[in-house]
Amino acid sequence: STDKKAWCCEKQQLGCPTTTVVAYDCTAGADNWEAGWSAGKKEYCCDGGRAACEPFDCLAGIVNGWSADKMKWCCEYKDLGCSTTEGPVLFDCEAGYANWKRGWNEQKKAYCCVAGRKACEPYDCEAGLSNAAAGWSIEKTTWCCANKQKGCPSTTTVFYDCDAGLANWEKGWSVGKKDWCCVKQGKGCDAYDCQEGDPADWVELKKAFCCDTQNLACPTTSQLAFDCYDGLDTWEASWQQDKKKFCCEHGKFACDPYQCVGSAASWNGDKVQWCCSHKGLGCTT
Repeated sequence: STDKKAWCCEKQQLGCPTTTVVAYDCTAGADNWEAGWSAGKKEYCCDGGRAACEPFDCLAGIVNGWSADKMKWCCEYKDLGCSTTEGPVLFDCEAGYANWKRGWNEQKKAYCCVAGRKACEPYDCEAGLSNAAAGWSIEKTTWCCANKQKGCPSTTTVFYDCDAGLANWEKGWSVGKKDWCCVKQGKGCDAYDCQEGDPADWVELKKAFCCDTQNLACPTTSQLAFDCYDGLDTWEASWQQDKKKFCCEHGKFACDPYQCVGSAASWNGDKVQWCCSHKGLGCTT
């Protein structure tokens, strides 16, 4: 085998390749050398090609999938994967970087900004720039204008007519129009219009909001809109969307898009990716 030839050549000068033949191609598979190369190739490429000389690739995989030996070595020699008072660092700043703004939680953004020098800006000011006036939030518009000089609103342009459709702003206005009219004219600022429609027809989340803010459509004093402890163990599969929203806002339950429990073998691809990136669970590598 190739491994035997390399070993016998090095140890006993037998079976050595000619001066024009290399036992291994040290560029092939270099991105995954730790897991993908044989011991013989690692030794050969370290001696001859100056590659794979370290025992571990500290840029491969996520920390909670590393062995204890790899975590110890990478921390000591590369200052990566070190344990902290809150446990080991569990974020791979390369994984999901193309969608960091939407896909990463705040802890990963903060860590990668400091440790990986990534995701240090709160907004991607190139994304949606052509439709910034209607599509960006006020926060993004303000930040991108001040820091990148992009998406700045014109001082002479009114993007929306805030009187048009005002009677039906809750359902009839876009998110962009609600944001703009709220900031510019103080209209459409609430999550719901508590003067619109019959409370009997409102979704539970609107009832909860209007009860909290205007004391309208409140449930009886002995009953909440939803029991957030009922079915909590299986909320992802068994709760309706209204209950998830209500319990997230009122009890801080079911705020994540997925419930990362049980066997990952039954999860779909999006759930595996989210749970691995955000919770360090269900990772395939």
